[in-house]
Amino acid sequence: MLEQLIEDSKRHITAMESTTLNNHRLSAEEAQALAAYAAAHPDDTAYHALLALRRSAAPQYQQLAATVKASILCGALATQKHLNDWGYLDPAESHDGEAAQALLELGAAARPCLTTLLDARTPVTLFGGEEATMSSDYRYRRADFAHRYLTRILGETPAFDPDPARRDEAIDALKRRLVQGR
Repeated sequence: MLEQLIEDSKRHITAMESTTLNNHRLSAEEAQALAAYAAAHPDDTAYHALLALRRSAAPQYQQLAATVKASILCGALATQKHLNDWGYLDPAESHDGEAAQALLELGAAARPCLTTLLDARTPVTLFGGEEATMSSDYRYRRADFAHRYLTRILGETPAFDPDPARRDEAIDALKRRLVQGR
């Protein structure tokens, strides 16, 4: 199972696309192997393993360092083909998906890797009907998601502007605040 989850992560597919993640119950031995892999590989290759632990093996998941979990989740945010696991961004109301919720739970431990992603301004998409349309209409970038999560971690209410140029202004302002230590 570990090898299949690693392969899914290396293919940069979403959690919903992973049949291994969605159709397998973890044994105690598998949970230990997944936790060991995640601890030794704090990168995007452990993404599906981490979600499997979060869903089905809370004790092993909780034992992983918050910085390890943050590194894995930010690695996935930086590399996934589609960001459906992360939710969607909309001026009226955004939604945080499973991966976003896991990252937000980590709080300050996620700040360094999310700060790095504020420069990731290349286009990303969601798949599916309405989600795909939103990602195209609003021209999502990884930085937009990182901005949302950092803002929430700082205890603020994030806004999402439909105009990428205005979002860039907000991202740049947040980067300046983070450098100043606020």
